[in-house]
Amino acid sequence: MRLFNTTGPCNPEKHDMLSLTKKLAFILMIAALAACARQKEHNWYKGNTHAHSTYSDGDTDVKDVIKWYHDNDYHFLFVTDHNYPLQPDSVKLPFATRPDFILIPGNEVSDELVIHTSALHTTGRIPTISSFRNMLKNGELSDAEFNALPETHSGILAMHVKDILDAGGLPVLNHPNFVTGVQVADILPVKYLKHMELFNGHPSVYNWGNEIHSAVEIKWDSILMQGKLLFGLASDDTHQLKQTDREMANPGRGWIMVHAASIGSQDIMNAIEAGDFYASTGVFLDDYRVENNVISVKIDEKSTLAELQAGRGYARKDLKDLSPGYCIAFIGCNGKILKSVNAAKAKYKIQPSDQYVRVRISYNIDHHEHFDTYYAWTQPVEAETGFFK
Repeated sequence: MRLFNTTGPCNPEKHDMLSLTKKLAFILMIAALAACARQKEHNWYKGNTHAHSTYSDGDTDVKDVIKWYHDNDYHFLFVTDHNYPLQPDSVKLPFATRPDFILIPGNEVSDELVIHTSALHTTGRIPTISSFRNMLKNGELSDAEFNALPETHSGILAMHVKDILDAGGLPVLNHPNFVTGVQVADILPVKYLKHMELFNGHPSVYNWGNEIHSAVEIKWDSILMQGKLLFGLASDDTHQLKQTDREMANPGRGWIMVHAASIGSQDIMNAIEAGDFYASTGVFLDDYRVENNVISVKIDEKSTLAELQAGRGYARKDLKDLSPGYCIAFIGCNGKILKSVNAAKAKYKIQPSDQYVRVRISYNIDHHEHFDTYYAWTQPVEAETGFFK
């Protein structure tokens, strides 16, 4: 499209418009440079989005739950007791906290059909089918009103998402492979759901799949390949601190590393909402960036080994015939591995045909009979052509 008449005599108005255009371009360039500078000033903050205390079905007082995360170098924590919105200012901690540690409000909306959705950064109760059922019994709700409520997995999840967003919070679909779980067909119709637990540290959630569920990572790709953008989290789902065992829901198994401007709750929430984080069960990244359609990944080997030596992190133990050490896999549509490198750093240039690319980083320890495998997952990046709806 031709914006200006480029033929004929000199036009003063044309020059004024060109001058204005140049000024606007300069302003935009300065703004872009400032944004880049601000981005470089961002830091990585470690946090857990899913933990329980004696306010619901945890075995430990909330003060001790908070203390564990504080003392183990986390920067933020959501205590998400079932249908109990803990208020951070209502907890008087018996210890001095670090200035770089915060508690952010939230709760786990736990409903019928085992639909559990974390309501991050909310302070009030979110309605459930179960709560409406109690209202029906108490005569506070008519049969017609109750019968109009959703009855399917997808419908209940959509209700949670809407109500959490209306309350100013961020909805996260929890452990989609727990019990009957949530299938891909249940998730796809749910508008505005942008976050799902890719890994959950509870021993009964079958992250890697079972006879009725595909692995959650396979479900993730099935959703992504249909153009629905979904960010993947890792969390603890802590229930037990008094005893430590692989078959218990202990802390320190899964977390997210959030790239945020500060440790303020709003900056943390903004970064989570935007997908500016990676999920981990033990692997730390020294650098992750996407520039000029090139994804660059560098593993923080020192922090990774220190974390595992401290006995934190959670290993997958059912894999065999792996290469020991680090593996960086760039994964595209339908879970296709586009490039795999057995090294601590790697790059990949996104191709238009890739549609989207995400990265799975693993650290494999050979125990002869099996491997202990620890992970980190980055969020999907779409190709220049655009893919996500």
